[in-house]
Order: sequence, then C-alpha cells, then structure tokens
Amino acid sequence: MAIYAWPGIKVQMTEARIAPIWIEKRPGEIKRHMTEPRPTKRTKNVEATVSWFAKLKAEDGGRMLYDGKWAEVYLLKADEGWQEVNAAFIKLLAPGESEKYEAWIKTDDGPAATDLFALIPAKEAA
Repeated sequence: MAIYAWPGIKVQMTEARIAPIWIEKRPGEIKRHMTEPRPTKRTKNVEATVSWFAKLKAEDGGRMLYDGKWAEVYLLKADEGWQEVNAAFIKLLAPGESEKYEAWIKTDDGPAATDLFALIPAKEAA
C-alpha cells in the first residue's frame, strides 16, 4: 500500500489541510485559483469551493516535494485506490476539520468556504 505523486514517486503526507479555492469554468478549460479572480467577461463563471491540500515527502530519501509547498490531494494516486489517500489525509487533519468539512458539504446555503477554512497564500501552493 503506497501513495504516489506524479510521475510515480512514492510519497507520504506530512501535513494536511482543507482550504478554499475558486474554479473557473470555460469552454474546454477548467482553471483552479487560490484567490478569487477579478470579475471580467471571462471569469463570470467562477464557483467557490474547497479542496484538500497536503505537504508531501518522498519515501526514498525523505526530500520534500514541490519545495515543501501545499499540493492538491486530488492529484495523488494509491495502490488501494482513493480510499487509501482519503484515510491518510483524514488522519493528518487538525481536530475538528473533518467534521467542519462534512457539515459544510451537507448544507447548500451555509457559510462560504472562506468563512470556515483559511486561505493558502499563492506563494505557498504548488
């Protein structure tokens, strides 16, 4: 059982957190932003949501991947499938973060993601 980052590097998650992101949908393209994009004609179709982030360390040699910056967990693969990645991520979350996330998902008109989860500065994201 192992978790892999691109291009097939075996990794361990060292830290985990949930943070808001903005998804911009254009014909044939989806962009993910760490900060809310300025309103323009092109960015009118932007949706705020949350994403899972982790800091990754290579199992061989122990070097930090992406210069120790936060990487989105959805990019990871595992031998046992997504359940293995999910379990490793949940184990590293701060107490109460998982429950806060589950409650946020279940409400359609609840608080904004930015009200519940802290932003990751763009300089700290991979």
